[in-house]
Amino acid sequence: MRTAGGRLGIVKKNVRPGDLICILFGCSVPVILRSDGDGSRQYEFLGESYVHKVMDGEAAAKYRRGREFSGPHLFELR
Repeated sequence: MRTAGGRLGIVKKNVRPGDLICILFGCSVPVILRSDGDGSRQYEFLGESYVHKVMDGEAAAKYRRGREFSGPHLFELR
């Protein structure tokens, strides 16, 4: 897959455009979430992913410096 920002990655076959790639604090790898589509903050956990240049803490470091990644969001996983 390729993110909107141009990063390359590997995801499961069930992932589709519009799903979110998220860095959840405490997880060792980026995860894929899918919105339930009704405007709530409920998301389905689809699994882990590989995203080049965000696997070894790079995303958290860039977030702390205020660069490139959006801020924290609240997700309700089901």
